[in-house]
Amino acid sequence: MRPLCIALAVIALCSSCYSPRSAAERQRLWEQRLNARPILPLLPNSEITIKRDVHSIDIDADVRRVAAGFHGTMIDPNKHFGLIHVMRPVDQSGKPFVLHQRFQGRYALEDLLQLRGPFWEPVLRAFENQLTSDYGEISELNLEPPSGEDCRMTYRYLEGSPIAGSSTFVVHALSEGHSRLTQIFEYQEQDPGFVQFFSTQGLKLHDQVVYSQARQAAEAIGAHVIDTDIPEPYRKP
Repeated sequence: MRPLCIALAVIALCSSCYSPRSAAERQRLWEQRLNARPILPLLPNSEITIKRDVHSIDIDADVRRVAAGFHGTMIDPNKHFGLIHVMRPVDQSGKPFVLHQRFQGRYALEDLLQLRGPFWEPVLRAFENQLTSDYGEISELNLEPPSGEDCRMTYRYLEGSPIAGSSTFVVHALSEGHSRLTQIFEYQEQDPGFVQFFSTQGLKLHDQVVYSQARQAAEAIGAHVIDTDIPEPYRKP
């Protein structure tokens, strides 16, 4: 979607999205709604098929270092992945993930449109919460497995996301000092109208986010991405 189209859509929806609450009140309501969102199930009998997108990224560090770098990157409130910002409840921000914690992957329109200020922040945030975000719950977390086993992290998508399914990240030892981070994305669009967008643009954006997560995780531990099957055009936001 072009920036001008987004801006016009935002302005058109301002009256329904915006409310003059304080920042603390908006945060409290956001956390309540996050906790109330049900998990979106995959529906095999739906007219929309269930699909999988799998990519691997090789990093020159051992399994536990890569897993620690990935986890640290994901929980860092100052990091973002392209235009995606991970939003968590205030009392969890910056802290390690634990099972069943929830978060929002917010597509930051203020970054795209370069709109700042006390009016635009709550307006855009309300728009993002309703229309341009994914919501997830940690359903598997094993970052310190017994020697020789893989590290794993999975989150499932919640109501409010345009897709059902899950994202799983597996860190596997290739050789001494070399690991492979594999992303397994199982998904099913929630609306037939979203299928066209996701198949032509959305999946590319998803792969860009995954590559950014892996690259920043490697950088955080002083390592490097040495190979990946993510196409070059899909790596840069």
